[in-house]
Amino acid sequence: MSALDFTAHVRKSAISNFVTNLVINGALAWWLLSGNASLSAWGEAAYGPDLLITGFLLCAIVAAIVMELSRRQATRGELAVAAEQWPALASASARNRWGLCALAGAAGALASLVFALACASLVASLSVPAYAGIKGVWAGVLAAAVVVPATVLGAVRGMATPAPTSR
Repeated sequence: MSALDFTAHVRKSAISNFVTNLVINGALAWWLLSGNASLSAWGEAAYGPDLLITGFLLCAIVAAIVMELSRRQATRGELAVAAEQWPALASASARNRWGLCALAGAAGALASLVFALACASLVASLSVPAYAGIKGVWAGVLAAAVVVPATVLGAVRGMATPAPTSR
């Protein structure tokens, strides 16, 4: 796979993760919170905790899935260019995969906290449809942002694993 093919592969994966998470998280927010007239940032009917939990779980789960898929592709020799293109991330691939997923989750939760605080400083409350749209876009952005490092980390891990032999 050439560097251009790798970039196209990552772009396609980021776009599909963005769209999938936009739809799923927007629909879930609408469905779960539709009984409320409006949502404040913190309190009983709030979007802040929802964003924090979503940020952690979404980033950790997307990182785990993308790293495993990339590891498998690299084991088959399909993503060999990843380590050459991203040497700074290659050294991080030697770490524990679950620790890297937890780190991605923590980064997602921190980014979501900053986002929730920014939203709270701009508006006192949000309607459920507005929050569902905002959350869908935010979840899509988080998922797409995790794709690049997770792809590279998984690919480098896969290149370090010997290819399976067929008997």
